[in-house]
Amino acid sequence: MNYHDTIDLTKPAYQLHQQIVAKQCRDFNVRFIDLTDVIKEREINGDHLYWNYDEHMRAKGYLLLGETIWERWQEK
Repeated sequence: MNYHDTIDLTKPAYQLHQQIVAKQCRDFNVRFIDLTDVIKEREINGDHLYWNYDEHMRAKGYLLLGETIWERWQEK
Protein backbone atom coordinates (compact mmCIF):
# COMPACT_ATOMS: atom_id res chain seq x y z
CA MET A 1 0.00 0.00 0.00
CA ASN A 2 1.40 3.41 -0.87
CA TYR A 3 0.77 6.88 0.56
CA HIS A 4 -1.76 7.78 -2.15
CA ASP A 5 -3.87 4.75 -1.20
CA THR A 6 -3.99 5.64 2.49
CA ILE A 7 -4.61 9.40 2.59
CA ASP A 8 -7.26 11.30 0.64
CA LEU A 9 -6.42 15.00 0.85
CA THR A 10 -9.79 15.91 -0.63
CA LYS A 11 -11.70 14.83 2.52
CA PRO A 12 -13.25 17.51 4.76
CA ALA A 13 -10.54 17.15 7.41
CA TYR A 14 -8.07 18.63 4.92
CA GLN A 15 -10.29 21.53 3.84
CA LEU A 16 -9.60 23.73 6.88
CA HIS A 17 -7.17 26.01 5.02
CA GLN A 18 -9.69 26.48 2.24
CA GLN A 19 -12.26 27.72 4.76
CA ILE A 20 -9.77 30.09 6.40
CA VAL A 21 -8.66 31.59 3.09
CA ALA A 22 -12.27 31.95 1.92
CA LYS A 23 -13.11 33.88 5.11
CA GLN A 24 -10.06 36.11 4.73
CA CYS A 25 -11.04 36.85 1.14
CA ARG A 26 -14.54 37.84 2.28
CA ASP A 27 -13.09 40.00 5.07
CA PHE A 28 -10.91 41.89 2.59
CA ASN A 29 -13.44 41.89 -0.24
CA VAL A 30 -11.20 39.78 -2.49
CA ARG A 31 -12.70 37.24 -4.84
CA PHE A 32 -12.13 33.67 -3.65
CA ILE A 33 -11.66 31.07 -6.37
CA ASP A 34 -12.43 27.60 -5.02
CA LEU A 35 -10.28 25.05 -6.86
CA THR A 36 -11.41 22.02 -4.86
CA ASP A 37 -13.43 20.53 -7.72
CA VAL A 38 -10.55 21.02 -10.17
CA ILE A 39 -8.24 19.05 -7.88
CA LYS A 40 -10.81 16.35 -7.07
CA GLU A 41 -11.58 15.77 -10.75
CA ARG A 42 -7.90 15.28 -11.61
CA GLU A 43 -7.30 13.02 -8.62
CA ILE A 44 -10.40 10.90 -9.37
CA ASN A 45 -9.17 10.48 -12.94
CA GLY A 46 -5.81 9.18 -11.71
CA ASP A 47 -3.73 12.33 -12.19
CA HIS A 48 -2.02 12.44 -8.79
CA LEU A 49 -1.15 16.09 -8.11
CA TYR A 50 0.49 15.62 -4.71
CA TRP A 51 3.81 14.16 -3.64
CA ASN A 52 3.49 10.65 -2.23
CA TYR A 53 5.21 11.55 1.02
CA ASP A 54 3.45 14.74 2.15
CA GLU A 55 0.57 17.09 1.42
CA HIS A 56 2.45 19.43 -0.92
CA MET A 57 1.62 19.52 -4.60
CA ARG A 58 3.95 18.48 -7.35
CA ALA A 59 4.91 21.10 -9.94
CA LYS A 60 2.13 19.97 -12.29
CA GLY A 61 -0.41 20.58 -9.52
CA TYR A 62 0.75 24.15 -8.95
CA LEU A 63 0.85 24.73 -12.70
CA LEU A 64 -2.73 23.47 -13.07
CA LEU A 65 -3.96 25.74 -10.29
CA GLY A 66 -2.07 28.75 -11.62
CA GLU A 67 -3.48 28.24 -15.10
CA THR A 68 -7.00 27.76 -13.73
CA ILE A 69 -6.80 30.91 -11.60
CA TRP A 70 -5.53 32.88 -14.60
CA GLU A 71 -8.37 31.59 -16.79
CA ARG A 72 -11.01 32.42 -14.20
CA TRP A 73 -9.61 35.91 -13.61
CA GLN A 74 -9.74 36.51 -17.36
CA GLU A 75 -13.44 35.52 -17.41
CA LYS A 76 -14.42 38.32 -15.01
